[in-house]
Amino acid sequence: MRVPSLLCILSLSVSCLAVDAPKAEAPALPELPAPPTVAEGAQLKLEYEEKRWFEGPVWDPAGKTLYFTSHGGKTNWIMRLDGEGKATKWWDETGGIGGLWVAGGRAYAAQSEAHKVVSFEFTADGPKDLKVLHTDESLHQPNDLWRLANGNIYFTDPDFKGKDGEKTGSVWLLTPEGKAAKVVADLGAPNGIAASPDAKTLYLSDSDKKQWWKYAIQDDGTLAKGEAFFAPEPRGKGNPDGMSVDEQGNVYGTGLGGVWVVSPEGKMLGFVPVPEPCSNVAFGGEDFKTLHLTCGRKVYSLRMAVAGSRAGM
Repeated sequence: MRVPSLLCILSLSVSCLAVDAPKAEAPALPELPAPPTVAEGAQLKLEYEEKRWFEGPVWDPAGKTLYFTSHGGKTNWIMRLDGEGKATKWWDETGGIGGLWVAGGRAYAAQSEAHKVVSFEFTADGPKDLKVLHTDESLHQPNDLWRLANGNIYFTDPDFKGKDGEKTGSVWLLTPEGKAAKVVADLGAPNGIAASPDAKTLYLSDSDKKQWWKYAIQDDGTLAKGEAFFAPEPRGKGNPDGMSVDEQGNVYGTGLGGVWVVSPEGKMLGFVPVPEPCSNVAFGGEDFKTLHLTCGRKVYSLRMAVAGSRAGM
């Protein structure tokens, strides 16, 4: 029987010690301030919870009601919040609607599965007077949209399935006359979208590069070259996703651990941590000072000190 040498035994002992040595913990990130735009003492309030993925919150001023999109398995719905812990399946054949917008009594939506942009009226029993504003089978999956007061609609078309470095996402301008034009072609996965209250700046979240961009809106609706706007250190799960703005022009971006509130100049004003991946936000309530958040399987609300922008509504 061969006896291991002392050198081998020492080598094995050192290896075992190296494997068993505890790993050093990453330093804790400093606590971020709460946004000054949140009402004093306000806390996240759970409004609804179900085993589905929630997106696209939108407030209907006429019906004084919150609607949001709901995804589970192969089904895509729009749901109506009827009270704390209560919601109704309002439309069960949405064509994969993700983002919603309401203006002049009509809803505007991007259908990811149907490759369309549509509009319809809200009624108590479901959508009415459905109109197709644009359809293009070559689109990846129209995802989110924002409408300006002049009727121009900007919508994102992210390429979530493409390989890194080869993604062909884009952002489109759809005019009231129905003319569509690609206005951004250098982002792989443009996701959330919002515009400043004065309609001079368009903001985009980029799920591919995990940051936010801004673009000057030209007189003809096209966009100037984009600039990096905000890129925080992640505080949790979820890529940059849906967005909103308040009446002061501050931007609310979801993802990377919660909701980031950023000034028009790109300065972080504060952070709202959320346990679940946060997909979108929208202002609502009768005074437009309630921020609604869709986060995984939950819908939250948060009272604000500043009202949301009503431009384009």
